[in-house]
Amino acid sequence: MLTIRHLEVYDSFHGDIDGWARSGDTSIINDNDWYLIDELVQDLNMLKSGFASKSLEATIRDKLIAATESQDVRNRLQLLSEKFA
Repeated sequence: MLTIRHLEVYDSFHGDIDGWARSGDTSIINDNDWYLIDELVQDLNMLKSGFASKSLEATIRDKLIAATESQDVRNRLQLLSEKFA
């Protein structure tokens, strides 16, 4: 489950998994978390573009809710999607 702290680490490396991996710090976030954030950021950008069907939109929203601990995390993911668009 993604938390604000996961997103802070992701943002501090500007979404660069290689930079994060070179840091060697896996105490807060792991590869699976990182890939999930990447995927959700991409999904949110797809929603924003208007290219997602209604059924895909519902699937993405469900995945977003299931993968995050709170609305605050979802809001922060939305901000990241705009930042890394």
